[in-house]
Amino acid sequence: NGLTKEAKAASVTAKVTYKNPFDKGSPVFKIVLDTHSASLDEYKFEDVSILRLAGKIYRASLVSSEGSGHHREAEVEFKGANASTSKYVDLVIKGVAGVENRIFRFEKKK
Repeated sequence: NGLTKEAKAASVTAKVTYKNPFDKGSPVFKIVLDTHSASLDEYKFEDVSILRLAGKIYRASLVSSEGSGHHREAEVEFKGANASTSKYVDLVIKGVAGVENRIFRFEKKK
């Protein structure tokens, strides 16, 4: 049921799935980071992920995390955010593998 977007930069592929698109509850995303070159262990998903919604920025809370080294994935939640009335949300992954911002925009279907 979720919406998925993917981007590759600096030898790291980031795949983001919006698990509960535009529900009234807190937005939840699954984030997968993959690489063949460097370890991804230094990145904490709750520190590198933010949600931009209706002019506000929300910090991530870690729901679950698994993997190590070249493959990591996590589920994060943005408590207090309500995307149900927004036209779009931006999930931003910042500072992974030297890339300042990877922006994943999810737009509500009309």
